[in-house]
Amino acid sequence: MKKIRIMIVTIGLSLSILIVVSVFSSKHFWKSTEEAATTPYQASVMNNAPVPSVHPAESQGVEGKVNPQVIQKEPQEMKPVTPAVTTAPQVQQVAPQAQAPQKSLPIATIAPPPNKEEPTPIAETPEPSGTVPSTTNEDPLSGETHVNLDQKQIKEVVAAWNQAVKDSNSMPPWQQKADNMLVAASNYLGTPYVFGSKVGQTASFDCSSFTKFLFAQEHIKLPRSSREQSLLGTDVPLSDLRQGDLIFFTTPARSKKEGLDHIGHVAIYAGDGLIVHTFRPGIGVTISELNGSWKKRVVEVRRVLV
Repeated sequence: MKKIRIMIVTIGLSLSILIVVSVFSSKHFWKSTEEAATTPYQASVMNNAPVPSVHPAESQGVEGKVNPQVIQKEPQEMKPVTPAVTTAPQVQQVAPQAQAPQKSLPIATIAPPPNKEEPTPIAETPEPSGTVPSTTNEDPLSGETHVNLDQKQIKEVVAAWNQAVKDSNSMPPWQQKADNMLVAASNYLGTPYVFGSKVGQTASFDCSSFTKFLFAQEHIKLPRSSREQSLLGTDVPLSDLRQGDLIFFTTPARSKKEGLDHIGHVAIYAGDGLIVHTFRPGIGVTISELNGSWKKRVVEVRRVLV
């Protein structure tokens, strides 16, 4: 029984001490909580609220009134932020003005095409009268067979032309030009005859494109057709022929026509009673004797080389 009493007394004392300690701790806890609420920062931490900014003058007031005043200040301090939001539409209004010049870009892109079309006149032929003679394909000596030299005779003539060029340094300018044109013509002997051949190419010639080509080698510009070429230079009698003179012929189809329409063929006088020219498919660029049928077809002689 004595041990039981001792245990009861001991338990009673322990409970008394525990009650006293718990009461003391509770008072200390609530006191510290009230003190923590006296500053804005501690109050905001306790309440999980944002820390308000406190003006120094307000911190001198009554501690209990600090939080209400700060809470009323917060919306007032947020008001100045709203004008910053209103500036955004002003920036958006300026943006369309900055984009306005871009609307003119399509106009700028339309301008270059006319400039690109300006070079089109370059495609025009150098001769306004046309690149093709205005006549049909006509054989000056239709039906005749002996119309040019044979190959052996042609080689002998070409050799004489080449020698003449070597010896032409002491010759007058017109003679030098004539010799140069004859040698140039020899380089195209046998080139096919094609009526209406395009000027500037050498795969084929007709009579007037061939004379035009040869004179161009000496920087002398001739018109495209034989009739137009007959208007250049000076008229020369057939008895006064010299190398480089242009000789114009008629054709059977034009024998009864007058004026320019009477002309249907052109050749270059090569000296020694010879002409260099091109005609008739199957013959092309060749050398012929100016006699017989050829001489009967002569209409006129024009001297261009001076």
